[in-house]
Amino acid sequence: MSALATPAGIIEMHSGRVINLADPDPATIVIRDIAYALSNQCRFAGNVSRFWSVAAHCLYARRVGIAAGYPHLKLGLQFHDAHEYVLGDITTPTANAIGAAARLAAIKNTADEAIAAALGFPVDLLRDPVIKEIDRLVLFLEAHHLQRNRGATLMVEPPSMFDVRDFLRVRPPAVGRFRWTARHAFVAAYHRDLKELHR
Repeated sequence: MSALATPAGIIEMHSGRVINLADPDPATIVIRDIAYALSNQCRFAGNVSRFWSVAAHCLYARRVGIAAGYPHLKLGLQFHDAHEYVLGDITTPTANAIGAAARLAAIKNTADEAIAAALGFPVDLLRDPVIKEIDRLVLFLEAHHLQRNRGATLMVEPPSMFDVRDFLRVRPPAVGRFRWTARHAFVAAYHRDLKELHR
């Protein structure tokens, strides 16, 4: 039996549902748990000028993606970090420092598949290579708006597809500053985009 199949791999959600990280059951995944958890987690391990949640980050990525000309990727952009509702926002430097980047990527992939199945959209929406580029773009934009050094200390390459300066005008969503507004906006955007996807 793998370590993740033991009780150490079981996490209780806000609703009381439990998730098995080794084999997440889509039936245990609901949008409100995802929105609640992501809205409570702060980006950059909390090292920001004001509280800025993972939920807000996802909504910002959705907004930037639309501005960049990829409205068809809205759902994928909103849920590209949804696995963090069970894994937490483990920063890339942390994953690299403990040598867990590959294992973490595998767990994220398993969680992504279960989340997509539970919420009714194709998992391929999360795997479009443009999403990684927009996610990196948003990382630089967030650092510009939220960190003292405005992204100068980021140890990642800027996006190759986009010029960060072209998107500084795309402001972070105002609802992202507060947990409850980000939470409600996250759920509302999901329902709108899912309805549009299935038209």
